[in-house]
Amino acid sequence: MRFPSRSLLADFLASPVAGGIEYIERADVEAVIERFLGCCAELGRAPRELEAGDLRRLLRERLPPRYAPREPLGQRTIDVLRTFLAFLEPGLDAARVRALRVTLEEEADAFRALVRGER
Repeated sequence: MRFPSRSLLADFLASPVAGGIEYIERADVEAVIERFLGCCAELGRAPRELEAGDLRRLLRERLPPRYAPREPLGQRTIDVLRTFLAFLEPGLDAARVRALRVTLEEEADAFRALVRGER
């Protein structure tokens, strides 16, 4: 199953929403989103199709192994994903948006710990 990840990535990077994370290098933002989109593809889901459980699984199991141990980019990943979810929001219903936001925040510390090699 293939998703239009390159065009979605380009649309995100060109969007005003992505401007909210200008403190992170564009190449780093691109790397995070590419890793995230790869995980979505592994699950067989387009990003706009993700449910809260899918996102939890990505953050716990699929995404952390895509980072080198203690890779600094891992500590900024949640900020990038928070912004990417905001970019996806217009195409999602309110309940799903809320569930995805809550899941991202609930899993943020555990994800960072996994990337730091603490779990």
